[in-house]
Amino acid sequence: GGGGIVSQQELLIQQQDAELASLSAGLSTLKDMSLSINSALVSQNETIEDMELATDRCEEKARRVVRRAGRMNQRSGWAKEKAVFVGWATISFDDPVAGGRRYLGVMGETLASHDSMWRAGGGAAADRRPKDAAVWGFYRRGRYNAVGFRAALTDRWMGQDFWGNIAVKSYNFDSKHEWEVDQESKMATSGSGTRLLCSSAAWGKGAHVCWKPDDASDVGGKMKVAEGGEEGRPTIFYLDFVDYVPIGGGDGQANMG
Repeated sequence: GGGGIVSQQELLIQQQDAELASLSAGLSTLKDMSLSINSALVSQNETIEDMELATDRCEEKARRVVRRAGRMNQRSGWAKEKAVFVGWATISFDDPVAGGRRYLGVMGETLASHDSMWRAGGGAAADRRPKDAAVWGFYRRGRYNAVGFRAALTDRWMGQDFWGNIAVKSYNFDSKHEWEVDQESKMATSGSGTRLLCSSAAWGKGAHVCWKPDDASDVGGKMKVAEGGEEGRPTIFYLDFVDYVPIGGGDGQANMG
């Protein structure tokens, strides 16, 4: 009769409740497993980051030792190694204030930034020529990853002056004008993004640099040693090799030091 049907319904409900309880327990177990896996992955990522940081530090220490050994050899050797001209290049970076790309150049003995690498009135793209103030001779020297940048306009090298400021004053390429770039072996590829390390900064230990724009001037600003933090991170620069004929018609081999 009716009582039998009710009993069957109650039994079905009890079975469903039991299945739901079992499913809930399974889901809870699965959640716990997911949390454990996530925790393990977080811990693993932290370990990997620590390993990468330790590797970077070891690589930097190794580069520092090689750099110092190369300098000692350069100073003490009878036949000093000459800088080898690689090509003409522009050095650009992303403007942290106004956006867009800026080009590192010279204004007298100081650095400046330009909103374009092209000379005014260049006409068609095929007729464009890079502006002299925004072109640099790119050099390599020795077996210790030293590179140098010589301004095409002034024939002077970018590096530290007597006061430790980054300037473009010297006609000779010495240890204060040596730089290092990231992934140096890939620098034959135009457009490579890299930090610039001034080898003589931080009392010879080397330090990366950043570009600080001058709000009062369109071209003003200064290159300074990156001090860390949000406002002091190393600037990423982009080196692009360009077709360029220097003012005097030379081949970039002068004043190699």
